[in-house]
Amino acid sequence: MTDKELMTLFASDPASAMRWAIDIYGDLIYAIVKNRLGHGRQREDIEETVSDIFVILYRSIDKIDLQKGSVKSYLSAIANRYAVKKSKKLFSQTSAEATVSRFVKTSSDANEEIMQKEQRKLLLDEIKALGKPDSDIIVMKYFYGLKSKEVGRILGIKTNTVDKRTGRALERLRKILEKEA
Repeated sequence: MTDKELMTLFASDPASAMRWAIDIYGDLIYAIVKNRLGHGRQREDIEETVSDIFVILYRSIDKIDLQKGSVKSYLSAIANRYAVKKSKKLFSQTSAEATVSRFVKTSSDANEEIMQKEQRKLLLDEIKALGKPDSDIIVMKYFYGLKSKEVGRILGIKTNTVDKRTGRALERLRKILEKEA
């Protein structure tokens, strides 16, 4: 189906047009969102974001000008922008403590579990003590698995700045944790 045919279908039968759009572009949008949100994200977050993007398409179909670009390029641009915004929102909603506890395995042994909780609290306190944006950078890179480029895009700083701040922050964390060990 061509873009022109799809636009005509939106005018006459929006439900069918949406099914076609999802069939044609669903995998592409899913891949973009998964890449932007990070591979550590839950499937539900990715699927919800993809659905939101198709809702945006439906609501803004009259804004698409095929003279300026294709439906694919329009959807890709929406997906990139919306997924970055969603990533920031999800990141800000998730406390660092919840993130740490999700990645540190717990034990059935009560003593070991208490020790792990103390270690998580210590690690969390030290990461928080780094201050922003260093604490955000460490959490995004090492808990969410984002690359420096993605972290930079989310925080609005250069990639090389992310790398420098990461190195300095890890060095500060190492020194602090060595003193306490």
